[in-house]
This record gives sequence, structure tokens and C-alpha cells, in this order.
Amino acid sequence: MPDGILISEEEFARVVSLKAAHDTGAERQRELAERNRALARSLDECRAEAARFEAQLQALRDDVDKAGRRARTAEELAASLQADLLAKESEVALLESNVTSLTAKLHGAEEAILQHKVQEADGIGHRQQHQRAARMVAQLEQQLMRKQEEASVSERKLAEMQEALHRLEAVVQQYTDDRERYEHDLKTLESTSTSSNAVIPFNPSTFLETCTKADLLVKIDELKSAKRRFAIRVYSQLLVLFTFLILFALVVPLDI
Repeated sequence: MPDGILISEEEFARVVSLKAAHDTGAERQRELAERNRALARSLDECRAEAARFEAQLQALRDDVDKAGRRARTAEELAASLQADLLAKESEVALLESNVTSLTAKLHGAEEAILQHKVQEADGIGHRQQHQRAARMVAQLEQQLMRKQEEASVSERKLAEMQEALHRLEAVVQQYTDDRERYEHDLKTLESTSTSSNAVIPFNPSTFLETCTKADLLVKIDELKSAKRRFAIRVYSQLLVLFTFLILFALVVPLDI
């Protein structure tokens, strides 16, 4: 009788099949383990990427909050600038009225001088006094011509001041348009950031970066200083001329 255990061919085939299935299962387990390790690495990378996206999203939210605060501050500044513009327009209108009144007084003084010259030519008096009066009248005419030229220069400066006010109004209007466009971009950014994990670059409006509150206040101070200098110069010149005309009328007698 031979040594060992005798099995049938069917049992041997079954054992061989089980051995092959066992080997196949072990290989499958190794493949699954490798895939699990690869999936674990991918999961770690995805978690790191998600953390980075979360940090970028938080930074973007912080930028949006800062931009909102800047927009509110800029809106308050725009309202203040509009109020200043209205006040300046009222001051310019008052200044124009005063210039018109003083110009009318100058014209009246000019007519008085001309009438004085006619009376002086028709009157009988001392020749020397008349000649002196004629020279004074000629000087007054020259001064009047200079004052008229200065008045025209002042009118041009007033026109330049009005043009500067119009430019400032255009700046305020441009700022308002930029703010509205910025609010629209901000709403678009918020809607996009809630529906996607992608990082969207954020660029504030050009006006908020370049036009600060200090720049606008400097422009306002320059306009105020120019207006004060213009008013003082016009009033002082016209007052001196008018006073001189009155003194001339009182000092120089006419012999009719």
C-alpha cells in the first residue's frame, strides 16, 4: 500500500482550484491595499487643497468686508463733497452779484468823470487848475482802464474757478459711477464665491485706490483759498478806486 493520503481526482482538482482562488484573493487584497494607500494620499492632498481654498476664501471675505467699509466711507465723503459744492456755488453766485454791483458803480464813476470833463471844458476858471484837473482826469482814466482790465482778468479767474468746480463735480460723479460699478462687482463676486470653490482675484476700483480723502480735501482748500484771494483783491482794488474818485470830486472845485 503506498504512503500518503489517497484523494480522488475531483478532490485534487478542488484543492487546486481553492489554492488558485486563495492566490488570486491574496493578489486582489494586495491590489486593494495599494489602491487604499493611493486613495488615502489623494484624500490627504484634497484635504490640504480644501484647507488652502478655505484660507483663500476667508481672506477674500476679509477683503470684501474692508472694501465695504471703504465704500461706506467714500459714500459719506461724496455726500460731504456735494454739500461743499452747493455751498461754493452759492458763494460764487454772491461774488458774481457783488462784482456786477461794483462794475455798475465804476460805470457811474466813469460817467461822472466824463461829465466833469465836459463841465470843465465849458467852464471859465484858472488855466493852471484846469490843466491840473485835466491831468488828474487823464490819470483817472488810465487807472479806470487798468481797473477794467483787472476786472476782465478777475472775470476770467472767476470762470476758471467755476470750471474747477465743474471738474470737481465731474470727479464726484465719476466716483459715484465707480462706487456703483464696484457694488455690482462685489455682488457678482459674492454670488460666484458661494457657487464655486475656485479662487477669484479681487481688484478694488481704480478711483478708490487713487483718489483719497486727503486729495479731495486739498482740492477743496485750494478752491477756498483762491476764492478768498480773488474776493479780497477785487474788493480792495474797487474800494481804492471808488475812494479816490470821491476824494477827487471833493478836492478839485470847478469854476462854472
